[in-house]
Amino acid sequence: MMKNRSMCTCAQCPSYTSCMKEKNELLFCSTGKSACNVELKGCLCPTCPVTGMMGLTNAVFCAKGSEKEQRGK
Repeated sequence: MMKNRSMCTCAQCPSYTSCMKEKNELLFCSTGKSACNVELKGCLCPTCPVTGMMGLTNAVFCAKGSEKEQRGK
């Protein structure tokens, strides 16, 4: 998990907010939706190294939930 955290690009995403930063939210692909209000201004999930490394197929994890949640499993 720590390796994934260091590769995570959530903090560079246009949709990432100061609220998310204050709550130290990252890795939405595995942790799920943000506890903060999300205004979608773009999405870096498809280009994130974690996405490719983990074979993830979904995106917009901060607003839609983790990969597992989006797959309904």
